[in-house]
Amino acid sequence: FYLLLILFWIDTHSNIIFLPINILFSTFSENYWTGWPFNLIAGDYYLSSEVPKNYLLVNFLFKSPEYILICYVFFTFLIFNKFFKEKIIFFYYKILFIISILLFPILILFFIPYPIYDGIRLFLWVLPYTIIIPGLVIYFLIENYKKKISKIMLISLLPFVVYFIFQFFSITPYQYTYLNSLNGKSENRYKKFENDYWGASIKELIGNIKFNKNKNLSISFCGVSPDIVEHYLINAGFYNYNFEPMDKAEYIILANRVVTKSDLNNKKLTNCFDKHPGENIFYVKRNNLILSTIRKNK
Repeated sequence: FYLLLILFWIDTHSNIIFLPINILFSTFSENYWTGWPFNLIAGDYYLSSEVPKNYLLVNFLFKSPEYILICYVFFTFLIFNKFFKEKIIFFYYKILFIISILLFPILILFFIPYPIYDGIRLFLWVLPYTIIIPGLVIYFLIENYKKKISKIMLISLLPFVVYFIFQFFSITPYQYTYLNSLNGKSENRYKKFENDYWGASIKELIGNIKFNKNKNLSISFCGVSPDIVEHYLINAGFYNYNFEPMDKAEYIILANRVVTKSDLNNKKLTNCFDKHPGENIFYVKRNNLILSTIRKNK
């Protein structure tokens, strides 16, 4: 940190140019922008530059498997059990270190000016640390399975583990779209978070198209990259197509992205599915949640 300050001082008080330092500090400018400009968090819409400071906590709460959340609750009752202190050297120091790692990405949201978008993909590095505490709980329950408290916890935890395994395989290969039961009915969860923000389901969606390949298709899109659409259309054997403006296209390809209701000057936000309602002609669905769809354009 001090080295950066020294280099920055030299850079601003001499003719020597430290390009990496200039680039670093330029990213702290309000004019620096990257990524998707909008965000959907637990049913509320935000500009990506104005997400609430509890962003990561909300994502963790609504996107973590239920058994993981339950393990954190169990840990609050088990943390002072002498078992951990006997089995793990400097246990409490290590727990404090792990907690500090988990708190770090939350704290930096109070300081960094960068936009936050696409779930927690910018913070994926912290995920391995989030499962350490649940791992300790499961370790305790296995090692002390003869105790009554362990049996009660294991029996109560097992159905949620089985439920998650079922959910995990049923949404293959779109595991990153997982939302837990705290989000309500599956079919309405597109209103809670952006799900397939990478558009990974577009390949499957276009593979499901049953249109006549000799007929010219007039297509528009919302929340989907035209380059991705074009790539998969050609791979599927569709060569007769035109990308048209929304008011002229016959069909529209949709992914659940947050967009403005009218234009970029309108701060009122919605999602592609609600902005362009209609019958789903072809779609990709997992656990009653539609990830992407093709609709007749109204």
